[in-house]
Amino acid sequence: MSALPAEDHLGKSEAKVLGMNWDTLKDDLGVQWPKESVQPRSTRRTVLSALAGIFDPLGLISPAILPAKIFFQQLWDEEHDWDTPLSEMEQKIWEEFIKGWQIPEIRLPRRVLSSPYKEIQLHTFVDASSSAYAAAVYLRSESEYRAQANIIFSKNRLKPKKGGKTLTIPRMELIAILIGIRASDYVQKELKLPVSQTHIWSDSQIALSWVRSSQSQPTFVQRRLVEIRSHEGNIFHYVRTDSNPADVATRGISPAELKLQKLWWFGPKWLTQPESEWPEEVTFRLEDSSPTEENPKSVCLVSQSNKLREIPPNPLLKRFSSWSKTLRTMAYVLRFIGRTTKKEGPSFTLISKTGHFKASDYNLAEIYLIRWEQAECAEELSKFRSSTDSQGVKRLQTRITNSQGPKGLVHPTLLPKHSEVGKLIINHIHHNLCHGGVSWTVTEYLNQYWQPGARMAVRKVVMNCPSCRKMNSYKYALPTMPPLPSDRVQQRRPFQSIGVDYAGPTLTKIQEVNVKCWLVLITCLTTGAVYLEPTLDLTAASFLNVFRRFVSRRGRPDRVLSDNGRNFVLAEKAIRFALASHSAESRIEWKFIPSLSPWAGGIYERMVGMAKNCFKRSLGKRILPYDQLATFTAEVEATLNTRPLTHTSDEEGEILPLRPIDFIQPGAVLHCDPLSPEQDKSRPLPHEQLIAWWKATLENLDNLWMRWRKEYLVTLRDRSKWDHVGPRLQIHSAPKLGEVVLVENLMQPRNEWTLAKIVELNGHPGPIRSVKFTHA
Repeated sequence: MSALPAEDHLGKSEAKVLGMNWDTLKDDLGVQWPKESVQPRSTRRTVLSALAGIFDPLGLISPAILPAKIFFQQLWDEEHDWDTPLSEMEQKIWEEFIKGWQIPEIRLPRRVLSSPYKEIQLHTFVDASSSAYAAAVYLRSESEYRAQANIIFSKNRLKPKKGGKTLTIPRMELIAILIGIRASDYVQKELKLPVSQTHIWSDSQIALSWVRSSQSQPTFVQRRLVEIRSHEGNIFHYVRTDSNPADVATRGISPAELKLQKLWWFGPKWLTQPESEWPEEVTFRLEDSSPTEENPKSVCLVSQSNKLREIPPNPLLKRFSSWSKTLRTMAYVLRFIGRTTKKEGPSFTLISKTGHFKASDYNLAEIYLIRWEQAECAEELSKFRSSTDSQGVKRLQTRITNSQGPKGLVHPTLLPKHSEVGKLIINHIHHNLCHGGVSWTVTEYLNQYWQPGARMAVRKVVMNCPSCRKMNSYKYALPTMPPLPSDRVQQRRPFQSIGVDYAGPTLTKIQEVNVKCWLVLITCLTTGAVYLEPTLDLTAASFLNVFRRFVSRRGRPDRVLSDNGRNFVLAEKAIRFALASHSAESRIEWKFIPSLSPWAGGIYERMVGMAKNCFKRSLGKRILPYDQLATFTAEVEATLNTRPLTHTSDEEGEILPLRPIDFIQPGAVLHCDPLSPEQDKSRPLPHEQLIAWWKATLENLDNLWMRWRKEYLVTLRDRSKWDHVGPRLQIHSAPKLGEVVLVENLMQPRNEWTLAKIVELNGHPGPIRSVKFTHA
């Protein structure tokens, strides 16, 4: 700018360029909307006048103008004059359009080229709907560090009202390709810049198959194909609708939505990425031969190599589980052959010698892999009626040869029954369909390929997909209920076998400060008696103190059952080391239940629930001082120990049910009549009275244990169902050593559950009831 004379400077920051405002300071352009005012009685003339007043030579805001154009076209569905007022409903719709235009102008960067650029490409996206067809041209410039893409031109047209049923959507898609090629040539001519490649992207496989096929088509289609094929050098691609910005120009959106539509202004995200990241469903280009109407330009995916059989077999199909990796590796192999061979041929000249691979390179790699497998299984494939296309690929002859469907559907690629290529392609399609089901994957697969037993091959791939197995796998069926352990059904002294657990936390007051506390709950596995004591923390030292007080009051247990809490594990080590010097009879056997298996300690877990209910229902939200809490805990313990273990009868004269307290304090049992000796008239001697009382106590205790066996064990024995009621679909086989499993975590969604490998089975002899695993 400094080199220009002062009189040539603009002198202001705002200027007009092609009807758009140019801010020279920010170097951006502003697209303005028409300033149309709402008229009380609009007519078709005023509507057309407003639409004609929109100046958009580059078609940048055409998606937002399309709904108004469709509205104007629909106004002529009924016969009216130009000055006939709109109906009330039409007036409201027109006013909505005018209100939508009352938004600030859209600012766009004027510069659309990377600086300095090393390559320029034109990408034209085309699409059609039931109402319109459109084309959008994007300039993709690539510098040494990055690539950028910007829309520079677009055009859309309404479907002619006279088209009727003859102008189908596939035909409109073909017209969209034609106007896209015209727009691409126009932009390339006006740019006056070296464009290395021109790409045409369409989401219509039917229209692309017409362009690609050399078969004769109806007159309407054939005439447009002749013009399309007359433009050389265009590379055609298939693009999904959700990545096609031209779809916006055929549906129409509001101005406010267009302002935020990045897909329209900058194209799909992958457009600025390397070519290896571009969609590869369908890619082809036109040959360089001059076309005629009688002999239209032929089309090929890649050129055929007559030396394909000289490529030695390779283990790529067995080495990789990804189709993309297989193609990339094969492309490297072909690049190496193209560099090192001295033989000339189109197959080797088409392969990119440097840089990133292009879509055509991957297509060539796919054809080489397919032909290699077809040659290997030539005897098997000879049973089917097939033909060889221009690329040397065998294709199945079908009964729908005369249809206008895509080539892959009419003449699918023929693959053997146990095709390794087919497995990789099926897996690739399955992943692209977001792990869709068997039917969905089969449909997409058969659109391009055919093999005997295709559904079975797809089912096998889908069933072995790790992600699908993770989301769809079933649980193992629970084994039948086992016999109760000996601690529950054999006569033992109270608290000889115990289960230990914590309940809480709850709040208590210490010096008017609220602190947390927990309850240590020790349950007798034989009699169901409980021992409760509050504690202020969950440390192993605190638990050891509670355990020592319990032993002092109830006696030392022989066997302890608990979960895998760290305090229990540390306490078990401390007790084991403390009793290591004593005899084997004085040691305590401590057993830990399997991790994540609270059902294995069901007897004391039930006591925890009952204790919690007592606290919740009696205290509510009250917070007791610690001394009162300890007293209330002792009262809860007494309550739980007086619960009935056997049937309670309301008949007069019936014996009271057994209770856990009856086994802890047998001398205090009131419902068992003592068997005192007959008293004679003479007063017994003191030692005789003591002996009689001792015998009566033993007989009372024997009566308690006899009732425990005859009444309490009977209630444990009776069970009508031994099998767990599980879901309808479950795995009935037992877990196996080394099997990879999915670990259920109810606190997380299923897709976040972790995989694990079984390293140890527990439950022998008998059914497997728990396993040890390591996380994968």
